[in-house]
Amino acid sequence: MTDHDHDRTNRNHVELLGQTFAGVDCDPGEDPKVSREKILEMVAFSHEIARRILPLLSENQIPVTPTNYRLFYEYFTGNTPALKEVLDHMLQNGVRFTPGLTQTLYRRFFSAEATESYSQAVGRARNRLQNMTGDVAQSLLTVVEHNKDYTRQLDACVNQLQGATGRDHVRRVVSEVLEQTGQARQYQENLTQKLGQVAEELNRLQAELDKRDELANTDELTNIYNRRAFNVRLNEETNRARRHKSKLALIMLDLDDFKQVNDSFGHLVGDRLLTITAGALGTRVRGFDCLARYGGEEFAVICPQTDLRGAVGVADRLRAAVCDTYFTVEGEAVAVTISAGVARFRPEESNEELIRRADQSLYLAKRIGKNTVCSEEDLTMNSHDPS
Repeated sequence: MTDHDHDRTNRNHVELLGQTFAGVDCDPGEDPKVSREKILEMVAFSHEIARRILPLLSENQIPVTPTNYRLFYEYFTGNTPALKEVLDHMLQNGVRFTPGLTQTLYRRFFSAEATESYSQAVGRARNRLQNMTGDVAQSLLTVVEHNKDYTRQLDACVNQLQGATGRDHVRRVVSEVLEQTGQARQYQENLTQKLGQVAEELNRLQAELDKRDELANTDELTNIYNRRAFNVRLNEETNRARRHKSKLALIMLDLDDFKQVNDSFGHLVGDRLLTITAGALGTRVRGFDCLARYGGEEFAVICPQTDLRGAVGVADRLRAAVCDTYFTVEGEAVAVTISAGVARFRPEESNEELIRRADQSLYLAKRIGKNTVCSEEDLTMNSHDPS
């Protein structure tokens, strides 16, 4: 791409921004002149960023796609330091920016926008549902009113038949009854067709919401439950345990020395390690347990119908599964271990208290040597303050 091409592209970019901001209203009470000055500043800033992005993409043979442009826009603004660090590492090591890789980066750093998209989709679905409900209600009212008219007309026809004076009179009355019956049948058929259409639309709507809900509850990197889904599930399980006076335990797990992996090999390798770890944990959790990525390199497992001793056994099997996982970087094996903390649910406490005690047990496991499991019982036997 020549300098002339860059300038033309940048001009197009500025013109597009100008058109975009042209219809922006001023804030209430704000001087329109001040508002226009802000817009011009935004356009100038975006122009400057564009002049830096496009040459970089061209130099590194990175496709000029909306996704790549957005990533590097954030890169140059410096608003997302973690993204800048990842992109610097990729550029320095000549990593090829494939569509799949850039989409993964986009989902990782702009997950809040995905949540917003989910909320917007739910809002649209709610509006569609309200519209369908209104249509069906109107159709039902129409049929009910028509049936009332039909009943009155039938009564009138019966009276006419009772007082009919001849065959022609009877024929006219019967003909009128048949006409009214045909109209009533048509109304019923129209309603049945509309209800069928609504049923199909509701099925499509339910499938769409189910998919959106699945995406909103899934950690996009590891493909297991995310923090949002964990909070919902933990609330459900603690309420159930209180109601039925059943046992419940929580395991918190954290990869050992994960920061060293990121510092030594980069965040992309760290992300791959998180994905592999989630897979290893997923193979050992029981079918009724709930595995989630709690945040960063920390995972959580909710264990219904499980006492403290049983949960410690589950945690140790999970620890062993990660320890036995084969993980390589550039052909060299990298030792991976995980530490775990276990706490049992107490009906009188909040979910936050349960998480806090499991975390304290996890911190104790980290402090006494890593690659180990500690429970809340170990907290009372240890003289050091776990917090």
